[in-house]
Amino acid sequence: MKLDSILVPQRKSKAKAEIKDAKSTITRDDKSSALSFAEMLFESHLAGSGDAPRFEISRQFLIRLLRPMFDMVRFEPKWYQSAYPDIAAACQAGALTDLKAHYCEFGFFEHRLPCFVRVDDTFYLGEYPDIGVAVSEGRVASAQWHFETFGFREGRVPSRGWRFSDLLVDD
Repeated sequence: MKLDSILVPQRKSKAKAEIKDAKSTITRDDKSSALSFAEMLFESHLAGSGDAPRFEISRQFLIRLLRPMFDMVRFEPKWYQSAYPDIAAACQAGALTDLKAHYCEFGFFEHRLPCFVRVDDTFYLGEYPDIGVAVSEGRVASAQWHFETFGFREGRVPSRGWRFSDLLVDD
C-alpha cells in the first residue's frame, strides 16, 4: 500500500447519516470514535484491496480529517523521543524539532505510541500466551517492552478493555 494515498470504502447506503458523520468531529465526550491506524485497517474503515467500490484520498487530506483527534491525543514529547531511537537521532541532528507534528504526519501511521501506556503484565501475558512463553524463555524482556516494541503495532492491547481512545486528553 502506498503511503501517499489510501483507499477508502465508498458506501452508497445510509448517505444522510454518513454526511452527518463526515461533518461531525470527535468531541471530548465522544472518545469512542478515536481509533488507531491499525484499528481503522482492521475494522475496514480503510482498505487497500478488495472488490468493493472505492475512492482514493490523499495522505494530507486524511491527516486533515484526523486533526481533531490528533489535537486531543495525550502526547509526551520526552517519552516519544526516548522510546524511539530514530526520533532521538533526528532531534540530535537538528532534523526534527516538532515532535507532535512528526507524530501527526508520520508516527500515527507508523503505529508509534504518542505517550507511555502502562501494560498490565498479568493480563498481557495471559491474553497472549506466545509472549508469556517468550518472556519465560528470556527471548522477550517484558510484557511492557513487547507492547511498546511490537504489540501496539500488531494490534494487541495492554489491558482488558483498553482502546486507543484511552489516550485522549480529558478536560
